Amino acid sequence: MLTYPFRIARTVTVGVSYPLSPAVIAPNVLPDPRNLIGRYGSIAVFDPNLKLPYTLGWSVAVQQSLGNDQSLTVTYVGNSGRRLLQQLEKNITAINPRFSIIGLTTNNATSSYNALQAQFQRRLSRGFQILASYAWSHALDFDSNNSGRFVPAYGNSFYDVRHNFSAALTYDIPVRTRYSVVNAIFGGWSVDSSFLARTGLPLDLIARQVTDSNGNLTAVRPNVIAGQPLYIYDSAFPGGRAINRAAFSIPATGQFGNLGRNVVRGFGMFEQNLGLRREFKIGETVRLQLKGEAFNIYNHPNFGEVQVTLPAANFGQATGLLNQSLATGGSAGRTSSLYTPGGPRSLQFAIRLSF
Repeated sequence: MLTYPFRIARTVTVGVSYPLSPAVIAPNVLPDPRNLIGRYGSIAVFDPNLKLPYTLGWSVAVQQSLGNDQSLTVTYVGNSGRRLLQQLEKNITAINPRFSIIGLTTNNATSSYNALQAQFQRRLSRGFQILASYAWSHALDFDSNNSGRFVPAYGNSFYDVRHNFSAALTYDIPVRTRYSVVNAIFGGWSVDSSFLARTGLPLDLIARQVTDSNGNLTAVRPNVIAGQPLYIYDSAFPGGRAINRAAFSIPATGQFGNLGRNVVRGFGMFEQNLGLRREFKIGETVRLQLKGEAFNIYNHPNFGEVQVTLPAANFGQATGLLNQSLATGGSAGRTSSLYTPGGPRSLQFAIRLSF
């Protein structure tokens, strides 16, 4: 298998004998690039004047104590990214039919982030502690994932979450009686709970994919039809909502749609988890902990991926749960959907020995 211009691979099938013979493991000879025939796929190239990206960040915080064990912190956080990497996909078939797509990486992208964050903290006191955080934020950039899939436009980032709330608490259940048997059975238990809630992530809608006059292979956003709602609310759709196909149209050939970048939003989410644990003391230094946890205890469906291609039959509808879309990565580094938020209710039991 040859990938122009610098890589060549050989596949050794099963059934070969070991140790491998020199003929089997000998590297293939790279062909002379002047004599290449056939058509080759994507090639990654870089701007000869490419520079290192950088980010400027700033913050200011005010903290107020509320009694001896509690505090409230309000923070403004901002940052600005400059010379960020941006990839443009260029179709050069008309120039050289031996090649198809060139991925050109440049420093054309910028970004900004501004957030107002509030945090309430109660340190462990009388067996109870809590940490709750809320953030109102706005993230903007030209290209969030450096894919070159769309015409760059300054707008909401793919990770722009306007409202984000999380809370976690721990409570040591007090059981103190004069009966040692009751204390032994019911004492030492603790309850842990966490709650997550946030608004939906932006979606960039696709009307079609074209090659523009500069050879850039890019997706075209649709036109917006005035007077039509962006969403349809109906229990027949997953999550009870879908993007309204009637609110958009495919632009004429050679034109780009007037829909802004990442204007439409996906689904928000909320999830509460609950845990119960007890620790047993074995000797002076050994501890045995029993713990049971329930994730998404209400079994509330949180939807993630949404079909954003306008011609698709299921346009605007959710196509999977949030935990499936968050479980990303290749086959070697993929995160299991069991360990990401947004999935169906699940239970977990654990035994931990500390010494």
